Amino acid sequence: RDHRGHKSLKELCENQDALVILTSAVPKPKIVSIVMALVSKLLPWMENQKPQFSYQEGGSPEMVDWLGQKAQIDAAIASGTVKKIVLCSSMGGTQIDNFLNTMGGGGAPGETNILLWKRKAEMYLVAKCEESGGALRYAIVHPGGLLDKPGGERELLVGVDDALLDGDRRSVPRADVAAMIVELLKMDDETFQNVSFDLASREVGEGNGATRDYKKLLIGLNGKSANYQLPLNSPVPLP
Repeated sequence: RDHRGHKSLKELCENQDALVILTSAVPKPKIVSIVMALVSKLLPWMENQKPQFSYQEGGSPEMVDWLGQKAQIDAAIASGTVKKIVLCSSMGGTQIDNFLNTMGGGGAPGETNILLWKRKAEMYLVAKCEESGGALRYAIVHPGGLLDKPGGERELLVGVDDALLDGDRRSVPRADVAAMIVELLKMDDETFQNVSFDLASREVGEGNGATRDYKKLLIGLNGKSANYQLPLNSPVPLP
């Protein structure tokens, strides 16, 4: 359903005390480009080709990850009852040259740069919470690559500003992301309010075993949160 600023959004937020935003533009591969990529791997004299991606009409990063998320935030504020917004975004928001930003290449800036449009929505949420004087709080999670694996079996890792992307553990099961979001909704301590962080996981059996204490995990951030002065020189206009 299209919830960009329409009545349905307002109705969803009425008499609710929290909002979780999980929406994202979804790139779809261009079939011809996949065929060409496969052929280029088989023919040694042919230059390697990479698959190309595009977004469906009305489903661009600008429309979904910026304007769509902004509409949800505005509806939550207008409700007068929502006190906390948990936003699931993505790692890579500080990296202009991240591969995900090239998807939809060849179009206008609004058709590409998915991580930067997500970043713009995050900045908007942070600004609105600051304007509220404490009446509205946020928690922003930047998962790494999403895995279709069972949750609750791995040690989770947290960081800020894409530092985890420099390591070799840059992915996390979807189920663990969902569990983290649920825990954030339940946390009332001021230590866990207005925080923005990255989330990844070790392999099963690595480290100290499956994470059970989410508060202890977040305390490991030592008060750090995302630096929204980054990225610099973004092609997407940021605040």
